[in-house]
Amino acid sequence: MKLAKITWRSRRDFTGNYKCEGCGNIESHSGYDDANFHQNVTPRWKCKKCGKSTLDLGLKAEEVQTKYRADQVV
Repeated sequence: MKLAKITWRSRRDFTGNYKCEGCGNIESHSGYDDANFHQNVTPRWKCKKCGKSTLDLGLKAEEVQTKYRADQVV
């Protein structure tokens, strides 16, 4: 799943719309805005429509710019 749009944010917590790279289905998920979440968690999410993840499709996780630096306390 690929982050399409952040719809709500509070510090590092957020809710966003994620788009499946396989079938184009859009789902809403909550998350945590850090590199680990974007590089290791979201690429493993399975689409509820087609059942495929970013990794299942053989794609690389997209680079997502976090709002705060990793060493920054929020």
